Amino acid sequence: MRMGLKIKDALKIFPELQKYIKNGKLDFSNREARILYNKAVVKAVFGIEIEYHPKGLITPPISRYIFLKTFLRGGEKVLEIGTG
Repeated sequence: MRMGLKIKDALKIFPELQKYIKNGKLDFSNREARILYNKAVVKAVFGIEIEYHPKGLITPPISRYIFLKTFLRGGEKVLEIGTG
């Protein structure tokens, strides 16, 4: 399983990412750019669609990858997120 997605491939999934590209690089300082890129990676690598809470944290790619790889490995059907 690969751990990322080339920007050009992410653009095929979410063309609106184009407005966040500067000098050939994605502007990861922009929250919306991070959300769209993360959604593209998860869709391409894992074949699932995710949504983010409007005020939720946007995980960095490696954290997202490790979490999803671990979660999907066990075949779990429910995800419980602690609040403490």
